[in-house]
Amino acid sequence: MTKMNPIRLRALSVSIALAVVSPAQAGDVLGVEEFHRLQPQTGVFVIEGYLTDVYRCGPCLPGATCKRCAGNFVILASVNSPPTYRNVSVNGALASVMNHPEKYLRIDMAALRPWRLSSDPPGNAEYSLTLNQKYRATLEVDTRFDRRNMQWLATTTWHAKDIKPVDPP
Repeated sequence: MTKMNPIRLRALSVSIALAVVSPAQAGDVLGVEEFHRLQPQTGVFVIEGYLTDVYRCGPCLPGATCKRCAGNFVILASVNSPPTYRNVSVNGALASVMNHPEKYLRIDMAALRPWRLSSDPPGNAEYSLTLNQKYRATLEVDTRFDRRNMQWLATTTWHAKDIKPVDPP
C-alpha cells in the first residue's frame, strides 16, 4: 500500500471542495434555467427572469363552497413569453402539463404582502409588479419530506423573500 503525502492530500481535498461550490453560494445572480440545473434542496438564491404570469386566489363568497386555492404565485421565465400547456391523459384523467418547464419557475408569493399588478387599481402595496418586465427575485428554497403510501416524497417550494425590477420603467 502506498502512502500519500499529507500536503498533496490537503491540496486534493481543497480542490474537491472548490469544485462543489456552486455559483449561487458565491452570491451570483442565476438565470431560471441555471437555477433548474442546480436543483437546490435548501438555501437562499437570487434569480433573474421575466415576469410572465401571475396567479391570485379569487374571493370565495360567504356561504359558497369554493375549491381550495393553489395560493398566490408568479412565474419568472428565461424567455419573455407566458408558459404554454398541453393536455395529457394520466390514468384516464386529463391533466395540463407545461411545455418547456426548464424555462419557467413558479414562485410562491405568500410571504410578500401586500403586492399588486401595475394594472390593478391604485392601492397600498409594497410590491407593484408589471408583466413582461425583468425582475430579480430573492428566493428561499425549502424541501419537505412527506411519507405517503410507504414512500418518502420530496416537495420543493420556492418562496419569494423579495422581488425587484432589474430596469425600473
